[in-house]
Amino acid sequence: MAIETHNAAEVGKTVAGLIALLAFVVILLTKVPEWIAPQGGVGAPDVGKTVKMIQ
Repeated sequence: MAIETHNAAEVGKTVAGLIALLAFVVILLTKVPEWIAPQGGVGAPDVGKTVKMIQ
């Protein structure tokens, strides 16, 4: 049974893909709450506290 080795280009592509995925998840977790949370107005001071708490 032959064991194939991965060359540096394959490892580099895999690492770059993982870094891109991690960056996407981090951006997603920081921006989505701002987009979906309602903005607090004059009559609702408690609205939007989740976004402030996450930041």
